[in-house]
Amino acid sequence: MNVIILLDQVESLLEACPKVPLTGKVMVNSDELLDLLDQIRGALPEEVKRAEWIAQEKERLLRDTQEEAARMIKQAEDYARKLLEENGLVAEARAEAQKILKEAQVRAKEITGGAADYADRVLADLAGHLEHTLKVVAKGREELARKFKVAGDSGEPK
Repeated sequence: MNVIILLDQVESLLEACPKVPLTGKVMVNSDELLDLLDQIRGALPEEVKRAEWIAQEKERLLRDTQEEAARMIKQAEDYARKLLEENGLVAEARAEAQKILKEAQVRAKEITGGAADYADRVLADLAGHLEHTLKVVAKGREELARKFKVAGDSGEPK
């Protein structure tokens, strides 16, 4: 039985007891009072156990809630850190890509410039060879013309 109900019954018993005039005391049926007190003693351990269980359950729930909150905070921090790292990696990758692109553009200009220089040297060499060949051809023609002019005068080649 609930301790509160039993205490209410003790109070009702005391209020119902006859009062001794001019003393403020009451005459109590001791058997009834002792019976109620025995019931209270029997109910108290159960009530105390229930109160202890409730207190322990409250502590467990509080601890579980705090652990869950700590776990959620850690997850959020880990996720935020991951996002920052990914964002940092993306920024690093973009910066590296820009660097590689600029290096490739510089290298392409160097190669293009080198190719143009090489082509110019080859063409200059070719022009030199052609000039030399043209001079040889011109000299050969002159030689031919001179031989045939001289031969044309006498009729025979020299």
